[in-house]
Formats: sequence, C-alpha cells, structure tokens
Amino acid sequence: MIASDGGLLPTPVATPDLFHMPAERYDIVVDFAKYPLGTQVVLQNTFSPDPFGDPVDPRRTRQIMRFDVVADATDPSSVPADLAELPDLRVSDVVQTRTWRFERRNGEWVINGLPFDANRYDAFPRYGTTEIWEFVNASGGWIHPVHLHLVEFLMLDRSNGGLAPYERGPKDVVYLGPNETVRVIMKFEHFTGRYVLHCHNLQHEDHDMMTQWKVV
Repeated sequence: MIASDGGLLPTPVATPDLFHMPAERYDIVVDFAKYPLGTQVVLQNTFSPDPFGDPVDPRRTRQIMRFDVVADATDPSSVPADLAELPDLRVSDVVQTRTWRFERRNGEWVINGLPFDANRYDAFPRYGTTEIWEFVNASGGWIHPVHLHLVEFLMLDRSNGGLAPYERGPKDVVYLGPNETVRVIMKFEHFTGRYVLHCHNLQHEDHDMMTQWKVV
C-alpha cells in the first residue's frame, strides 16, 4: 500500500488484507513475480455476508477481480522506502473540537439529530486554523463511511482499537464502525466558503445524512 485518499503514505505498508468502505481510495502495488505462469490470483471480499443493514448475497459479492499470470516480464522499478512527509498537523495548534453524531432518529438518517438543510450551517471554522473533529456512530450495527469535502485530515485514534498502518496517511473519508468514535485533525486552508460532510452509504446520503459547514 503506497497511498490513501489524500495522497502518499509516509512509507509503504505491506498488508494481506484491507478494510475498504465506499468512497475510500487506496493505491496498491502488487508484485506478481513470485507466481508461476498459469497462476490465477483472486481478489476476494472476505467481509461477513450480512455485516449490517440489509442482507446481501455472498455469491454476488465474494469474488471481486481475478489476475491471470500469463507471461514473463521485466520491471526495473522499485517502491521507495520513504514516500512523503505527512501534513504538519499538531494537537497543540487545535483551537476547537467538534462532535458529529451519526444516528437514526424518527425514521431518518441524521447528524447531530438533524437532517440536511441547505439553508443551515452547523459549523463555522476559521480560515487558517486547526481543529479536531470527533465522529460518533450512534446508529447501532451500521457502518458509516464519513466523507469531508474541501479538507484532508489525519486520523488520531479509534475507540474500538488502534489505527491500521495504512490509515496513517492523509484522508478525506473515514469509516465509523458500530458504536465507534473516531477523532481526526485538520487545517482549514486554501479556500473559504461552504462545504459538506456526509455518510457515503448512498441510501443514507440520499436520505439527508449530511450537514453543511462554512469556512470564514
């Protein structure tokens, strides 16, 4: 693994598997040199067939992609040991911490108890400042991939365990496990104006699990 949503990781991360939710992006380098000709390598979804929400048919979701090793080739490239420096985001520079609760209330998917309203802003971060945002999953067994527009952040911690090594790069999507809290740190730079954050489960986003904030 060499990159996540916002760009290169500090160093490459070798991993046998990857927890990947809607809208998350990862760049992966696969070396097929050790596989003899004729080998078929299958990328599989090993997630539970009914992890949350509506049940799914595992026959339709288990096998994602197959790679057929069919010829010899040479490749002079290599992956550097050091890839990129992380953004300089310091907890000591934080001016405010905000909490966002993702939950279902009165039959609606809401954030902090409210559905989306294009005429309402729920935060006014100041341009050039650094904040910590705390995402809280209060919706039972659902998993919510939370996507922030404009900013890229670094993950600080998960309440349900440590961060995966490949989660330590710049990101703009973070998944919230059942009953989990995740803290991220970010700096509001480059642009002012109105932006949104929302759950990237499409049925949740379409049902107004979104909120609006404005950099001032």
